[in-house]
Amino acid sequence: MLSIERAKKLLNNPNLSDAEVEKIRDEMSMMAALMYDQYAEERKQHKEYITKRNKYKPENIKTIFILESPPKSGKYFYDPEGETTEPLFKAMMELIGYKPIDKASGLVEFAKKGFIIVDATYTPVNHHKEGKYRDGAIMA
Repeated sequence: MLSIERAKKLLNNPNLSDAEVEKIRDEMSMMAALMYDQYAEERKQHKEYITKRNKYKPENIKTIFILESPPKSGKYFYDPEGETTEPLFKAMMELIGYKPIDKASGLVEFAKKGFIIVDATYTPVNHHKEGKYRDGAIMA
């Protein structure tokens, strides 16, 4: 952890008391820990999404659909345990003219046709209002 003197220099405010600097330093330390935990969780989710997608990656890719992100609901397109009625999945099955008995069979057929979906980000953004934050998350 930063010393009080080092924290004062970084804050660029020599008029702060040691107690104020200590409080700011401790709060920043807690924020950093929370951000690290969130980042670690996002990386874990990203790996899980990629693993699921790669199980249905076509041998010969003909078309790549680049989408925004997986939905916050967790109803990821490439989750074979999901429902065939999920909006994106249902729309894609209609697009390819296939009526799957379950999601796994639909994913196999989707891959056979050479289709793959890639998300611009694997951190869900559909719950954010459109704007700079959402755009930044997608473009990062």
